[in-house]
Amino acid sequence: MNLQQLSLPSALRRLLTGTTLVLADTLSLFLAGAIAVGIRTVLGRILEPRGLSILREYRFSGTVESQFAIPLIILIILVFALRGLYDPINHGPVYELQTIASATSMIFMFVVSLSFILRTTELLSRFVIILCWLLALMTIPLGRSIARSVFSKTSWWGEMVAVVNVGTPKIDFVQHLLRHPKIGI
Repeated sequence: MNLQQLSLPSALRRLLTGTTLVLADTLSLFLAGAIAVGIRTVLGRILEPRGLSILREYRFSGTVESQFAIPLIILIILVFALRGLYDPINHGPVYELQTIASATSMIFMFVVSLSFILRTTELLSRFVIILCWLLALMTIPLGRSIARSVFSKTSWWGEMVAVVNVGTPKIDFVQHLLRHPKIGI
């Protein structure tokens, strides 16, 4: 029996598909954060010696950033789960992009507001938070697309369905599903 013939229980398939998307989102958020910190560090080193104190030199400590990053990522994953973004069946790119954009924006705006209230400017750059938000809006859909492209070819991806054919449809629905495994069906 090869891997393509392996049929997993539906609950395990859902768990594997959802876990893959959670990992893709987590890696995408870490990537967005790393790029944001890198850009902020470079801009600070370029602008400060020129007397432009808008962005003074940024010293990446790792501990302060991780104190903010880990709860932020957990919060984003929880909100995504509540919004149905880890279901094995893809709701479509428009719904997914809208949901990712609105949930991510809501969470990052909450964090920016909280940083103003708690006055964390000495600990963490709001520029990094805002840049990370903008980058996350790009890296999360990209990471999910890559995950779907890679893992939709496996036997455990998505949800198994039965198609009942009554009559001759103009479009062969089964062939459509087989040609587009990223849909998750």
